[in-house]
This record gives sequence, C-alpha cells and structure tokens, in this order.
Amino acid sequence: MLVWAWEVLGCQIALHDAKSSGRDTDQLLYALVIATRFSAPSVYSQSTIRYRDLVKGALEVFFAEQDPTGTWVHHEPLFHYREAGNAYCYIFESLTPLLKNALRADAAWLRALLRPFAPKLFELLAYAEATKLPLGNGRAVGWSSGHRTNMPFAESWATAAVFGCMQAMRRLVGIWTKEDALKELNHLTPLESPDDAISKLVERGHSWSDSSTVAEQLITMFVNPRRMSPQPEIIDPDERSIGDTQARAAILFGPPGTSKTTLIQTVSAAVGWEYVELHPSHFVAGGLPNVQRTADEIFTRLMELDRCVVLFDEIDELMRERETEPDAFGRFLTTSMLPKLAELWKQRRILYFVGTNHIGHFDQALTRSQRFDALILVPPPAFAAKKRRLLKVLSELDPRMPVDVVVTAQQVQRELDAISATELKPNDELHEEHLLAKFVLIRWDQLEELAHILLRLARNSRSPRLLLDGPMLKSALTEMADPRLKQYGPYMAFLKDRARSGRDFGKDVVWLVKGRKPTSRKAQTFLRTANGSDWCIGTRELIADAVDADLKFSPDGTVTFGRSRANRRSRRPNQSVARRRAR
Repeated sequence: MLVWAWEVLGCQIALHDAKSSGRDTDQLLYALVIATRFSAPSVYSQSTIRYRDLVKGALEVFFAEQDPTGTWVHHEPLFHYREAGNAYCYIFESLTPLLKNALRADAAWLRALLRPFAPKLFELLAYAEATKLPLGNGRAVGWSSGHRTNMPFAESWATAAVFGCMQAMRRLVGIWTKEDALKELNHLTPLESPDDAISKLVERGHSWSDSSTVAEQLITMFVNPRRMSPQPEIIDPDERSIGDTQARAAILFGPPGTSKTTLIQTVSAAVGWEYVELHPSHFVAGGLPNVQRTADEIFTRLMELDRCVVLFDEIDELMRERETEPDAFGRFLTTSMLPKLAELWKQRRILYFVGTNHIGHFDQALTRSQRFDALILVPPPAFAAKKRRLLKVLSELDPRMPVDVVVTAQQVQRELDAISATELKPNDELHEEHLLAKFVLIRWDQLEELAHILLRLARNSRSPRLLLDGPMLKSALTEMADPRLKQYGPYMAFLKDRARSGRDFGKDVVWLVKGRKPTSRKAQTFLRTANGSDWCIGTRELIADAVDADLKFSPDGTVTFGRSRANRRSRRPNQSVARRRAR
C-alpha cells in the first residue's frame, strides 16, 4: 500500500506540474493521505528530507488546483449510477483524513507544511457556506454531495462529511493560533523528560515543611492528575484538558531563593506541556501608562493556549490589596486582573501559577477559589537536603577533611520557633540564642559560602576533623554575608507565612499506586485505573481511614499499600497457639 502511495504521489506531482490532461487530484489526495498516515515517523526525519519535500510538493500542486469557488474540479469518477450518471469524490470527505493526520500528536511537521495553505482552507469554508441547504424553518442546515443530479436535496452522509471537515479545520486553526500566541509570549522549552523532571521535583521540592513537602503537593495536585488523564490521539485545542474537580492554578509564596521558578518549570516538564514565563517587564513593555492595554493583549494570547504551564513571576504590583493600596492606578490594575484570572480558570485548558515572596500584599479576592485552587508555601530546602548538599561541597573542597554532623534539625527548628515567643521588632538584630534559625532561611546557592566558612574555621582550629555541632554552625552562620538574615524581619515573615497555606478541598489529590492495591469495597471508591496504572484519589487522611492496611506515602506522589491490619490480627492467636505447642 505504501509503495503504491509513494509511487502515485510522485507520478501525480509530475502530471500536475506538466498540466497533463491525465492528472487526477483525487488520486493525488488519497495517496497523500496514505503516505502521511502510515509511513513511519523516521521517514520524515532530517536524514530523509526527500519524503518531506515530496509531501510539500504534493500539497503545493493540490492547492494550486483549487478553483476560484473554493472547491476542486472532478477527474475520474469513483463509479457510475445507471440512472443518475457518474459519482465523484466529495472534497469534504476526501480532505478530512488528511487534516486528521495533521492533528496527530506526532505530526507537527505536517501541520507546519499545511500552514501556508490556511487561506486556501478558508476558501473551502466559504464554499461550504455558499452550498449549505436550509432544513425546515430553523437554523439547521445540510449539504448535498451533488453525486445524483436528479436528487439535489441534503444528504446525511454529505452533511456529516462537511461537519467532519470543518471540525478538523477548527482544531487545526486552533493549534496554529496557539503557536502564534506562544511566539508572542515568553515561551521556553522544558529540557527534562517527564521521569527526570519528577526526580528533580522531588529533590528541589524537599522543603522545610511541617507535613507534606512542596514536591508532594505539586505532584499530587497538578502532575499526577495530568499523568492519569488519557492522552488524545487527535489534538483538540478547544478541549477542556483539565477536569472540573482537578486543580489548575496556585500561588507559590515564600522567602526569596527557594526555587519557586525552577519548581514550576519542572512541573511543566513532568506533565510534558509547553511552558510560558511572564515577568513584570512583559506587562510594562509598552510603557507604564499602557500597562492595562498590554495586560489585555497578554491575556488574549493566554486564552488561546492549551496544554501549557504558565508562571506569573513576581507580578505583585498587579495583585496588590485594594483596601490598603493608596494609588488609584494600582487599585485599578488589581480590579482589572480579577476577571481575567477567573476566565483563565474557567477555561480549564492550562495550568497557571503565581510566584511571589510577599503573599501578605495580595488582594484577598485574588486568593479565593475559582481563581486559585491552592496557596502553597515554598520554604527553603529541608535540613536533610541542605545537609546532603553541604557535605558534598565540603568533600569537593577538601576530600581529606572528615566531617561529623552532630547538629540536628530539631535544634535548628527550636531556635526558629523560639522567635515567635519573643517580643521583637523586625529591624532588631538576631540574638545569639536564635542564630541557628539562620540555617532555615539560607538559600540553596548560599551553601557553598557556608561550606567555605566552615572549612576555614576547622583549619584555624587545627582540628584533624570538622565537627559540625551547634556552636560551630553558629560561628559560621555569624559570618554569612547576607544582611537580610541578620535581622528578625525575614524570620517573623516566614513564621507568619506558615499559617497562610491552604487549598480548595473540592479539588482532587491524586497518588500513583505502587505494588498491590487494596481490594476492600470501601477502598475501591478511591481507586482508578488509567493509562496502564492504578491511581488513588484522596488526601492522606481520607485514604488512611478507608484502607485497613499499612500505608506509605512518598514525596514523589506515590502510595504503597502494605499488609492488611486485619490479617495481622487474625494471625496473632495462631502464632500464640504454635508457641504453646512448641513449649
């Protein structure tokens, strides 16, 4: 079949180029459909560019045959009616398979080749408008294929062919519109594979948290629901790719330097979607007086996106609390942002996030449901994560210096918590009894500075090994250069931020099930099977209440079900009997 298709394709290109009376556009089109649908993807790689050029040439000669009315002339008939005459190909039925081939996920190359002929497709749309037939007195319309000249009424199959072709055109134009929108936005391409991105998310999202880490929250609320959703064979840019009960937006807040931007970039790679990053500079690109108009243009493009992850990074000025904002222009900006975010949320076609250091400045109306589904505190990396990184840097600086870490996370946490029990002012200098709290707010990129200081202190003491205890860590933290960490303000803000996290409990939390799954009837209400994997939907508490078994929740968004507690209880008497018999 493929041999025939490529042979006919080359032959028809030559016949059309020669304007031969033996050319047949219908044969050209069907050969093009078969070649683009069934050839292996490697056929269209750069190493076999001639096949791509053949397709390009076939499209050029095919659309060159389109007449001024928007359709194509008939060539050889398909078959002959004894009473009505010849029956020919119906262009809407013939063209639809080619457009559907271009809508496949792996057919970006074919969409690019079709793009220059978009005006020709719109001419076909005009032809469809000109030939529609009204059905009754309502708005319903139909089409006739013209196969049977003695019966020129609307036919069901011809009407279905036109609607099928128009649906394919709608999807194709939607994809082209998205591509144009991405060109006008700050579009970045994720580099990691989904599996590598999840590993990176777990590492960078191992945060200094009271319960679940940032990685766990992002994976279970945003990544796993996408991995659980079936991947469409045919792309439809207008499809609501996010379920009504699935989260689609969040505000990430916390101290500076906690990898908020990196985390969202990694979420994009983990779900395999495009990534757009917007900064304040994009909103003021047209000048400060034109911020509103620029914001309208940006959101118009965002509305054209689908299957994208968008980060609004540090756009605090557009979302300030209106009750306390003295500037009328600032209040106006915030008010104008509310309906734009609400519309973006209702579309359910993209994931969007806001990254900020100061959640307290945000207008309360912005943080309500149906604009954002979660407020996620992004603390600095956890004690264990910082310890691993610090030891690695120290070993690279001096492989011969042994290091003993005896300071604990509990010691550091106690000194941080003690700050909330004291009456201090933000500008007061950090006291000796709270110095270990500095280790909480140290950024990932500041660990190298800390390692150099520790190594110098150990060498000055002429100790054969580096004993990293509380006093040694305090001495090193005292010499850290960051002036922001020498006053109580940042620590007070961080302690206050811990109470600001929250989420919409009507949105799903999704876990990937590892190993066996429970079989109880109550547990089945939480379980789903999709994309070849088992998934569990619910919070830690709900799942634990429904499943009579040991549970292990992991930061990578997986849950492992252990042995049933009932089975363990039923075995204990038997084991006691066996022991008595042995005695």
